[in-house]
Amino acid sequence: MSASLDPSAVRAAQFHQLTDALGSLEANPLPADRGLGRFFGSRRFLGGRDRRFIAEAVFGVLRRRRFFAHCLRRQPDAPIDPSHLAGLYLLTQGWSQRALARFLPADQVTQLADALRAVDPDDLSFAIRHSLPDVLADALVQDWSEEAEALARALATTAPLDLRVNTLRTDRDSLRDRLMSAGIVLHPTPYSPYGLRRENRAALFTAPGFKEGAFEVQDEGSQLLACLVDAPRRGRVVDFCAGAGGKTLALAMELENKGEILACDVVGRKLEELMRRARRAGVHNVRTHELGPDPHAFVQAQAGRHDRVLVDAPCSGSGTLRRNPDLRNRPLDLAALTALQGRILETASRLVAPGGRLVYATCSLIDAENRGVVESFLMAHPEFVRRPAQVVMEQRNLFLPPSLFRDDDLQLAPHRHGTDGFYAAVLERV
Repeated sequence: MSASLDPSAVRAAQFHQLTDALGSLEANPLPADRGLGRFFGSRRFLGGRDRRFIAEAVFGVLRRRRFFAHCLRRQPDAPIDPSHLAGLYLLTQGWSQRALARFLPADQVTQLADALRAVDPDDLSFAIRHSLPDVLADALVQDWSEEAEALARALATTAPLDLRVNTLRTDRDSLRDRLMSAGIVLHPTPYSPYGLRRENRAALFTAPGFKEGAFEVQDEGSQLLACLVDAPRRGRVVDFCAGAGGKTLALAMELENKGEILACDVVGRKLEELMRRARRAGVHNVRTHELGPDPHAFVQAQAGRHDRVLVDAPCSGSGTLRRNPDLRNRPLDLAALTALQGRILETASRLVAPGGRLVYATCSLIDAENRGVVESFLMAHPEFVRRPAQVVMEQRNLFLPPSLFRDDDLQLAPHRHGTDGFYAAVLERV
C-alpha cells in the first residue's frame, strides 16, 4: 500500500486485511505462522508495514482470545466475528472509539468498549485472565506457585529472535560484525556460547551469511539442549525426534562434523528439510531414518549402539506460547501426552550403549510432562541413573547460573531467563 495514501485510508485497509486474516484462521485453525504464511502468500500486494501490523495484531488477538471471548460472554471455543476480535484488540492497544467507528458501526464499537470496561481482570480466574486452557492454567499454578503470575505474563510477550552461529562456517564475533555492517544489530546471548539475539523480530532470511549457512534461527534454550547432550567427539548420536533438525545441526556443529548423528522422525518431509539445511550448513556427518508406525525392527537393529540419544519429545508446547500463541486456544490432553512421552522414552532408551546417556527434553513448563515422565521411567529402569545437568554442563566448560537448573535437571523459563521454556534431564546407562 502506497505511503502517499491518506492515513485513515491506510488504517481502513489494514483493519479489513486484519479481519480477513483472523477470519481465515478462525475458519481453518492452522498454526499461526503457517496460517499467516498462506494468507500473505495470497496477498503479495501487501507491503512490509502492513504485514507487520497484521502479524502483530493476529498474534495479539491469539494471545488474548479467551479473555476477549469472556468479555463477549462467549464460550472459549465458540466462533467469534473476526471484526469484533480485531476491534477489541485495537481498543486495548490505544485506538479510540472514534477511530474504530470509521471501520465498524458506532453501536458495535460502543458495545465492544463497554464489554471491555465491564471486566475487572483482578476478578477473573487465572485461566481467563491470562487466556490459557484450564488444564494448562491449573498446571502452571500448581507447578510454579508464586511465580505463576510472572510466568504467565512473560508467556504473553513477544519473543526475541535468536540465532545460533554455525562455527563450521564462521565464529560469533565475525558474524556479528558482518551483520552489524549490514545494519542488523545483535547482541550475544547470555548463556549460549553460540547465540546472537535481535529484539526486532524482522526475518533474516535475506541477511548476509544465511544462504551460506553461517547461522540458523534457533532459540537460546534449544541451543543449550544441544550443549547438554555433550556428545563425545567421534561418538554415535541419535536425535530420536529430530523434526526439521535444529538440534541435529547444533549437535553436528558441536561434533565438528566428526562421528555420526542419526536423525529420526515419523514425518519424512521434515527429514528432507533437515538434509537441505544440513547441506547449506556444511554438515556431512548426519544421516536420517524415517520411523514407521512400528519402529521395533529399527530399534532392535540399533539397540545398545549409541553414546548419546536425545529425545526431544512431543509435548504441550507450553514453553513456546510466545512464538505459538495459537496453542492457547487448543484443547490439552495431558494424560494422553504423558503416556506418549513415556512410550517414546522407553523405546529410545534401548538405543543407548552401556555408559552412554539418554537426554530427555521437552519445550514444556509442566512437571507432569517433565519430571513426572522421567521419574516414572527411572522407577521402571534401574539401569539408568540421573546425572546433574549443571555438572554435565560444567564438564564441557559451560558454567551457567544455578537458576537455570531445578532438582538436578535443566529448567528454562521466559520470565527468568528470556528463553523459551525448556526442560531436560540427563539419564546415564550404568
